[in-house]
Amino acid sequence: MPADIPPIEDVLTQHHNRESISKILYHDGVPVNWTPPSLEALTAHTTPAERLIAEHFWHPISSLLYAATNSSRADATHFSALLTNLKTLRQDQEKLVISTPTGLDPVDEPTMITENMLIISYAALEILRLLPRLASEINTLVVQPKTPHPMKASVPKDWAKQIDAEVKGAYEAIGKVANNYINLLQKRGVVAIKAQVRWGKIGSALEGLVIESDVDHYARQYVDAAVEAWKGVLSVNLK
Repeated sequence: MPADIPPIEDVLTQHHNRESISKILYHDGVPVNWTPPSLEALTAHTTPAERLIAEHFWHPISSLLYAATNSSRADATHFSALLTNLKTLRQDQEKLVISTPTGLDPVDEPTMITENMLIISYAALEILRLLPRLASEINTLVVQPKTPHPMKASVPKDWAKQIDAEVKGAYEAIGKVANNYINLLQKRGVVAIKAQVRWGKIGSALEGLVIESDVDHYARQYVDAAVEAWKGVLSVNLK
């Protein structure tokens, strides 16, 4: 859920910034009147997860891209920060991989999929698709030209290769999480959901309202929908 209802100005600021970045990196036109917003503007009226991805990725990406395209300097710490934050992203995803079978009682199986899981997955994938393009753009505009670029001296050696390697690692980790949950849902999802629906006082109260065949039907529908949702995450390619 949103941290608050964001003012329209904040929505437009974030949308314009992200659209401008994508336009440049996907060679889809030239953004109009784009100046990267401050970190405070990017993180206003956002959830903790949104603030984290804005601070760790969108802010350094927009700052470096703007400097590259406008022949200006940028904070050199953004280069190392992006690499560090990519490693953290990969490690965080790897922690979500569950050993199967879990050995848990069906009522405790972590089979539920939440909107936040999908939001985080797709937000991360959007960043992973952008970063190799950012590295390529910096190489083209800053590193390769014979005319010195103000930012050239601050670009770390082999930064593009390191970004590429870290992006692939994080992408593979997200795929492992998705495949892991698909496997768990297919093997234990229906049993777990039926057990969880019948658990406790609420489960006992529902026995007289929802017959077993209906519980089974809805559990299978939920599992099928959850599996398809995770397959959507797997369908996203880096290029």
